[in-house]
Amino acid sequence: MKWKGWTSLKCKVMVWRAAINRLPTKDALLARGVSVQNQLCDFCSSAVESSNHLFTGCSFADEFWSRVASWCRIPPIYAFEVTDLVDLADYQGTTSIGKYILRGILITSIWALWNERNNRIFKDTKRRAIEVVEHIKSMSFFWIRNRSRFKDLDWIAWCNYPLSLL
Repeated sequence: MKWKGWTSLKCKVMVWRAAINRLPTKDALLARGVSVQNQLCDFCSSAVESSNHLFTGCSFADEFWSRVASWCRIPPIYAFEVTDLVDLADYQGTTSIGKYILRGILITSIWALWNERNNRIFKDTKRRAIEVVEHIKSMSFFWIRNRSRFKDLDWIAWCNYPLSLL
């Protein structure tokens, strides 16, 4: 995993933990002997919640990644494992700056998806995929503008096409 970038360290650590299957998902908690009321995914309620299901196999995740791909104007995102998502920027970005920006957006997106899952479990709140992506736009804009050399970013341009910095 490439650690250099504009996203928060806590996001990178969480994505790394997801990539090595060390998040406290329901299947992982059950494997450790922790009792959970419901083993099903809180997004789709159709499969046991695992790290790979949560980020790549869930119908909510499919819609979510479709919206992220549309926003970034990249081909549809088809991933089977979290590592596929982490490595996606290396194959989609055309330049080093494009890879740098896309990698940060992907890390922020995985972080936001995990937070949405936690909000559904612990706060009993539910947002639609489009609302989560809108949150990613604002959070990633704030982070890249304040944590990178791209200080003069335009909000409207970022919302329309974040890779326009190329």
